[in-house]
Amino acid sequence: AYFIVRPFVTAVLASFILAYAFYPLVNWLNKRIPSRGWCAAIVSHLLVLVLVVPIVFLIDDAASEARFLYLTAKQKITTGNLLSIDCTTDSTSALCGLSETTKGFLGSPDVNIYLQDAIGKGTSFVITKTSDILLGLPVIILQVAVTVFLLFYLFKDGPMFIAAIKRLLPLTKLIETKRKVVHR
Repeated sequence: AYFIVRPFVTAVLASFILAYAFYPLVNWLNKRIPSRGWCAAIVSHLLVLVLVVPIVFLIDDAASEARFLYLTAKQKITTGNLLSIDCTTDSTSALCGLSETTKGFLGSPDVNIYLQDAIGKGTSFVITKTSDILLGLPVIILQVAVTVFLLFYLFKDGPMFIAAIKRLLPLTKLIETKRKVVHR
């Protein structure tokens, strides 16, 4: 049974933690809406909107920013103008000198080959990681679905679930036995 449940341990633990953290919200909502099932569904869907949707937008923004950063870095390395300083012929500032030195260094064929190789390796790394994320997307979606499914039933039937666990665990009998021994 463990090997069947092992891929979902993270989702199960996350659902227990989220259910514990947001159970007061379900109780508060249950005072206004008499159906425990509706309260559980509302809070479960609200958690999906609050937790999952911003993560999707953050990932999308990070991907577009990474692409922009890659293209900008490639252009600056290719042109040798890393500092983006406009130096006129009569300018003698330290930044202009540094910019010219950088352009001369990046203009060297050996350095340019190494930088192009590094950019190529960076691009292949990004492509590999992106494909790994895309291939892992079904697993992530399944994990979120399991979490939401468990959250719904933990919100809906949480008190019955805890009562059943208390009945199954021998801790109450053990505590009562220790109390009798201590009081004698």
